[in-house]
Amino acid sequence: MRLILLAFVAGCWWLQQQGSLPRGTSAWWLVAAGVAVALLALRGRRSGRVRAALIVLSVLAGFGWSAWRAELRLEERLAPELEGVDLMLSGVVAGLPAAARPALSVRAR
Repeated sequence: MRLILLAFVAGCWWLQQQGSLPRGTSAWWLVAAGVAVALLALRGRRSGRVRAALIVLSVLAGFGWSAWRAELRLEERLAPELEGVDLMLSGVVAGLPAAARPALSVRAR
């Protein structure tokens, strides 16, 4: 089990080493590899081939899971057409300013 977890973490690390996120549905295929890992693990037989398949699929599942999570986080960014455009905001300051490099942040409602 530890080896499978290490393989999953290695897949997450592998994504961090990439220059960009995978395009299209490739992340979903890698998440499907994670489902295959779970099914093989539940099967219970631990022959050499099954163990090797679990390790490889765990690496792919870690890569796919990390890519999926990264895409979810990137969906929360500002729309490209609004970049560089002055925006008018209104709200109520809810706390004191906090120094955060390289800017000053203020909590607002």
